[in-house]
Amino acid sequence: DGATNHGSFHESLNFAGIQNAPCVFICENNLYATATPLTWATKNTNIASKAASFGFPGVQVDGNDVVAVWQAAGEAVRRARAGGGPTLIETLTYRQVGHQEGDPVIGWCRTQEEWDAWVKRDPIPNFRSFLLESGNATEEQVKAVEAEIDAEIRDAVDFVKTSPDPDPATVLTSAWADPINPELNYDEPGAQPGETVTQSWLDAVRDGIAEE
Repeated sequence: DGATNHGSFHESLNFAGIQNAPCVFICENNLYATATPLTWATKNTNIASKAASFGFPGVQVDGNDVVAVWQAAGEAVRRARAGGGPTLIETLTYRQVGHQEGDPVIGWCRTQEEWDAWVKRDPIPNFRSFLLESGNATEEQVKAVEAEIDAEIRDAVDFVKTSPDPDPATVLTSAWADPINPELNYDEPGAQPGETVTQSWLDAVRDGIAEE
């Protein structure tokens, strides 16, 4: 949500709409850009509605409802694959922790009451309850999945703790091309350089991008 007023957001949606691109845009709207409420950043807080400006559907769903997100995404994917173009999905959710490590959960922009209300909508315990109450899974099946995830996390933590520190000499590995300025590969058919021509700046940029 914090980036939906940036030019890249609107340019991407506009280009996708023009090209009728088979893609799905997901905006995870957790109501705050670091510590800036969405209401302070835009008059229209319904981000999904912004898709209408670019000629394709926008859908707003409860981002804490696993099934609702799955259904909205499935519909958008089917539409894209059928040639119907892009979709913007806005998932309304909440950040239960601070923006970064050490950031207080409750502060000048978030109240305890607001946090308490959103914690009750936590998708993990709520989806667990849904699976059990709907009969889609048994308690044993859910516990087996939870045990598998716990084991995976423990293995990952143990791997990190027991792994040697990286060699400082490798800090720039893969950071630069090798060589820095590789020559063009003229071995391929049609890749031979042509005559030198004088062009306008705009034409030169266009042709350079096309060549790359």
